[in-house]
Amino acid sequence: MTERPAGGPLLAYLGAIACALVFACVTVAAYGWSTGTRLDAAALVAVVDHAPRELSAAAATLVGIGDPLPVLLATGALVCAALARGSLRDALLVLLLVAGAVLLGQLAKSVLAHPRPAPQSYGIVVQPRALPSGHATAAMALALAAVLVAPRQLRIAAAAAGACLAAGVGVSTVVLGWHFPSDVVAGYLFAGSWGLLVAGWASARKGVGTHARKRSAPPRRGRAALPARVVAARAFAASGAALAVLLAALAALLRPDPWSLARLVVDEPSALLFTAVVAAAAVLPLVAITSAIEHSGARSPRSAR
Repeated sequence: MTERPAGGPLLAYLGAIACALVFACVTVAAYGWSTGTRLDAAALVAVVDHAPRELSAAAATLVGIGDPLPVLLATGALVCAALARGSLRDALLVLLLVAGAVLLGQLAKSVLAHPRPAPQSYGIVVQPRALPSGHATAAMALALAAVLVAPRQLRIAAAAAGACLAAGVGVSTVVLGWHFPSDVVAGYLFAGSWGLLVAGWASARKGVGTHARKRSAPPRRGRAALPARVVAARAFAASGAALAVLLAALAALLRPDPWSLARLVVDEPSALLFTAVVAAAAVLPLVAITSAIEHSGARSPRSAR
């Protein structure tokens, strides 16, 4: 029977809609819900005021990954990776995904600019034009693009590494007092929605993540798609484990008191909430695009028989 995507476009579009809806909820909570605004400010103050000096130094290094030049270089590397595997189409999709997320994110920051509560007693002033965070948006866009161009056998590993990249850059902006946690979460969701739209559009047309083979190579029999829940569970588990390793590595850097990071999370409930929400927002868009790409490049189980 004819090979066809096994639900990839639908999964991608549903993920994009979900990210957009949660993005809207985060924006409303940050701007118009007093409890949300209070929790947002409390988490920012807790992180900035109690973060160990070593953590702030690490954040100053990590946040640079989201600057324009590193993003441009990383995008170029992903484009070259796609071209090396014989897929001009995926190279163009990387450009569309990253450039679109970054440029549209900057436009969204201008449209959604809004005065924010300024915990000035702590010396923290966040500008009105801050949601979604540009650094978080760029980091998530790069992570999504890496999943898009990765070979199938490395796709889940790419998602896990991407979650660490996005979380590291996003959390760093909060540690440095540049953004509220809601700005970071909004950046992840904004890039996730755009990236999933790109993946859905591409897979609906011809499939994405299925790289061109050499002309001399004989065609291979199509593979059956794994159930979406299996792919999602594997990507979620790998990303969660990678984030746990990242936290452990950060804790190891906090000498002579490696437990200071754990005490910060436990002693400050708002910091614990911040950690959980940011981790979830950094993982879920990557889980969604991994599952969608897996199914866009595979046959449905019925057609595989």
